[in-house]
Amino acid sequence: MNPENRLIDYPATPSWRTWFVRRHAELLVILFVIVQPFGETFLLPLIILLLLSLYVFYRDGARHLPDLSLYVSIALLLTVPLLIASVSAYKIDKTLITALYFLLLAIAGVYVIRRFAKSFCSDILIYGIAAILMFWTFDALIQYFVGHNLFGWPYNGNRLTGIFHPKIRIGIVFAHLSPFLIEAGRRLSLRSGHNWHWLLLAPYLAVVLLSGSRSAWLTLLVVSLVYFVILLRHRAFKTIGQIALVLVVSVGGSTLISDQLKNRLEQTLSGLSTDPEALNEATSLRVDVWRGAWQLFLDSPITGVGVKALGDLGFQRGYTSIPFGHAHFYGLDVLMVTGIIGFVAYLAAFGLVLWKTAFSVWYETKAFPFWLAAMAMMLPFNMHWEFHGIRSYTWLWMLLFIAFAVEYRYRTETSTKKGSLK
Repeated sequence: MNPENRLIDYPATPSWRTWFVRRHAELLVILFVIVQPFGETFLLPLIILLLLSLYVFYRDGARHLPDLSLYVSIALLLTVPLLIASVSAYKIDKTLITALYFLLLAIAGVYVIRRFAKSFCSDILIYGIAAILMFWTFDALIQYFVGHNLFGWPYNGNRLTGIFHPKIRIGIVFAHLSPFLIEAGRRLSLRSGHNWHWLLLAPYLAVVLLSGSRSAWLTLLVVSLVYFVILLRHRAFKTIGQIALVLVVSVGGSTLISDQLKNRLEQTLSGLSTDPEALNEATSLRVDVWRGAWQLFLDSPITGVGVKALGDLGFQRGYTSIPFGHAHFYGLDVLMVTGIIGFVAYLAAFGLVLWKTAFSVWYETKAFPFWLAAMAMMLPFNMHWEFHGIRSYTWLWMLLFIAFAVEYRYRTETSTKKGSLK
């Protein structure tokens, strides 16, 4: 693979203040990642970006903006169905507030696009996020082997939580940020001429496995397959073999040291049978919630029932045995919340993101790791978070406007193959 031809844009003077001012957009993105384990503090960087975006709009208007038609199209496809759903929503206020959040996040992203168009260093994002992930990786492994992590948070004896304790969230976050770590390893290998950097995948994969999140496993598999295709196209058979060996050792080692992981893998494989009960057990009782969400969709198939309706309506109407917070399936969640109108719009938005991802991966443009991360966050079969939940859509929008920003930054430059990002 050709090395990343990034723009090195460091200040002419050694002033740290100058550097921070010039790189504040990248640093706010990294801050968004760093504070993920600490409640809703992850909203702070987004609020700052929103205020900066509104200020620049007030000062400069729409001058110096690239063509944002595709960006606006995706924003409208995801926002307008929520406004329509509010007509029949069980909780009108929460549905309208969610639509407002979507709109505000899209506006915040315009600032990142503006900044990256002027000055951007991809290494800060790639290596910065990769460094955070590796610190969290070894912190989680310390928790597993010692009984508590560096912050004193204990291992619960079943599933690894790491710095996200007590939330079982580390595997999901790792899976969605995996393009950054894999890309960091790829760049280091290309620049050094050695492949030892791929060894970092072994402990990282072990943490994802020990987290016990099947949805994280599936997301990581999708991301890994994309990089496998890239390596295969370059006939990098030696690298493929080395990475495969690392993965086999990681998976094998993880199952040997964890009976809980072994049982969870066996339970997951049992779901491949035609037995509905085995499938329900393999998906952690998700079949029940899927049935309930489907019934709610049938109650309002055109415009949906709005956000935060499943827990109350599904249980009250006898569709679920217990109150579930969400459908645990992005596609079904969108269908239930916004009906057929929103589902078609969501598929259209996902189709646009998938197209941009496929194009950027095929031509190995400078934006492809960012598009890959955005696409993985938007997969219809994601089963961990609620699509219209605040954590999900902040992650989705952050990754989306980074992908757009990086693409606009390098639009006029030559990709690793003949072609451009037009």
